[in-house]
Amino acid sequence: MIKISQQLLFFEIAYFSLVFTGIAIATFTDLKERIIPNKLTYSMIAVGLLLHLAESILLQNFNPILFSAIITVATFGGSWLLWKAGVWAGGDVKLFTGIAALLPYLPSISASSSALNFLPQELTFLLSFVPLTLFVLSIFSALPYGVLISIHAISKKREFQKQIVQDFKKRFLQTAVFSFLVAGLSFALVELSIPDLLLLPVLIVTGFIPAKARKLGAIVLFAAAVIFQGTTAVIAFFSVLIPLSILYALIKLFLVSRKALKEEVKISEIEEGTIPAETILEVDGVVKRVEGISIKTIINNIKNNKMQEALEELVPKGREIVSAKKARGVTDEEIAELKKLVKEGKIEPVMKVKKSMPFVPTVLIGFIVLIAWVMLFG
Repeated sequence: MIKISQQLLFFEIAYFSLVFTGIAIATFTDLKERIIPNKLTYSMIAVGLLLHLAESILLQNFNPILFSAIITVATFGGSWLLWKAGVWAGGDVKLFTGIAALLPYLPSISASSSALNFLPQELTFLLSFVPLTLFVLSIFSALPYGVLISIHAISKKREFQKQIVQDFKKRFLQTAVFSFLVAGLSFALVELSIPDLLLLPVLIVTGFIPAKARKLGAIVLFAAAVIFQGTTAVIAFFSVLIPLSILYALIKLFLVSRKALKEEVKISEIEEGTIPAETILEVDGVVKRVEGISIKTIINNIKNNKMQEALEELVPKGREIVSAKKARGVTDEEIAELKKLVKEGKIEPVMKVKKSMPFVPTVLIGFIVLIAWVMLFG
């Protein structure tokens, strides 16, 4: 019995070690060359299935290989759908399939239900499937990682830095006035014994007051709140100002970085997986380019009762040659068609592309978080 337990521990350590090694190598190649080698992912799939088969033979129980095979197939199916929708690249599909083969299921995640008691039991059970949990963790890991990538891109372009600083100064003053207003109105509602639920409707009504009068009223109300409530009013002010300022800064950083991460390249130099920053369509035999979705244009079309134009802004009509919405990037077939169109003189020989954020490093971060979770709560 002790011998079997030691052998099972060996398998568990092997699974974790191989997944970590595989993701680490994929991270290196993704950062360096923007590819995930097929030799790596196919090896992970083969080794994972073989090790689970060996474990099943040792235990004289086919559950390990059965779980591994079923979850591997299910992961491939779900990942393939994401690839088909243009969300993932082919390398991501094969990497997650390899992870599923090696480490399909972790009951210890369900066992840590005390740390997940805010989630429904069914969802906690689903999180025991490692590929799904790792996918969720990767998404959360992408947020801080994306911020760092955006800061790095903007740091190289002075004009974008100036734009962010100027816009933030303007927005910060507006946010400060709004925070004065919230803190002051909260004090006034308490003094007048009016329910706090009415704060939002009152704030909406103040939006119709002229800007100068609203600013003056906000300052007066906040001054009264400070006189009568002291530090409570100051804390209320900063509790609104700081989160809103951070939120605006992150949104502005994201919007500006989308411009900073774009560049023009020759179509003759485009490789498979390059992500276009514009959608190229063929409409009634004519090739046209669409660069992103303009929310401002959509709103103006709706205001002017041009619903068809607004819909076409969201879903451009025509046959897509390449799409800016597909994270998988362009395929070899699409590149061949672009080169043909250039040769025929139907499009210019350059295309705007995105400097996309490598996805695999977020998977590595997510897996490290998963290991830490298992060690703490498993």
